[in-house]
Amino acid sequence: MKIYFASYITSPKILKVEGDFGVLISYVEINKKGIDDLKKPIILDSGAFSIASGKSKHTLDDYIKFLHKNKHKVEWYANLDIIGNAKATYDNQKEMEKQGLSPVPTFHYGSDFKWLKKYKEEYNFIGLGGLVPYAKQKKKLFKHLSKCFNILRSDVKTHGWGMFGKKTLETYPFYSVDSTSWLYGGKMRKKVDFLEKNKDGDWRKGEPSFARVMHFHDLNIHNAKEYLKLNNYITKLWEKRGIKWDT
Repeated sequence: MKIYFASYITSPKILKVEGDFGVLISYVEINKKGIDDLKKPIILDSGAFSIASGKSKHTLDDYIKFLHKNKHKVEWYANLDIIGNAKATYDNQKEMEKQGLSPVPTFHYGSDFKWLKKYKEEYNFIGLGGLVPYAKQKKKLFKHLSKCFNILRSDVKTHGWGMFGKKTLETYPFYSVDSTSWLYGGKMRKKVDFLEKNKDGDWRKGEPSFARVMHFHDLNIHNAKEYLKLNNYITKLWEKRGIKWDT
């Protein structure tokens, strides 16, 4: 599995950490200055949720123009989705392709599964989005993901937008995921340590007294390193189950 740490700008020291990972940036974060040349792989989020929440007013044309100038700096980039409108999202995908681009499509929670089947027919890499609000509602999340992977199986590579939960990653064969969870160290003063198994079933067990005295950047970096251990564990787990993605 491949992991991408979102919002690296918050703690840029992450770029100096050794390990096999990439970073996620949003068009909304860097549209004015462009994308920095980094030694780590970069994926680009279109900022679709920022539009849906009223935090940004950028258009498809804005995004397309930006990509023509910056696409060579990223590993891959997402389609500009229209949240809540699967047909318009698909139309954007096709318009971007007409403009000479190759965005990764995303199927969102709540959309008709006919669109996921259509994406599977046309693409070998698909994102699953709209999942974060259900991260703590495992019954709803797993019901949805089970339907998705019953369609996708391991026939296509799948990216989980905002998916870093251990049980979720143990249950479904994501090719890649991203999350801002590593930043909770600084935000919530929470230190996490990877434990493959413990009596509580939760790997994120840390000593809170250390979190209170550590600098928030140091907490973020510590937690990121622990997530890299999770990544290694998940990768080996799926290899044992017979799924080994080509990088």
